[in-house]
Amino acid sequence: MLFRSTVSVGTEPVPAAGLFVFTGRKPATDFLYGLLDCNGGGYILIKDGGLTSVPGIFACGDVTVADDRIATAIAAGEQAGHNAVEWVRNM
Repeated sequence: MLFRSTVSVGTEPVPAAGLFVFTGRKPATDFLYGLLDCNGGGYILIKDGGLTSVPGIFACGDVTVADDRIATAIAAGEQAGHNAVEWVRNM
């Protein structure tokens, strides 16, 4: 594989059996600015159960925390979904 240096000019070969590419993290929440409270990184601020700053709007998973664990996202999704159903039932 050839890699281009971000420090010097040119490329250099690097022996590798595999490659993991990390493109950074930025949640796709730009369209929510002004509607929901978000932190400086663009993550939606939530209270317990996925409740956002707007009643009736719930959030969970990758847009609320910088956490790579799938189990965390699954649990948060279940809790936010349950709370959203309860919110609609109590309207």
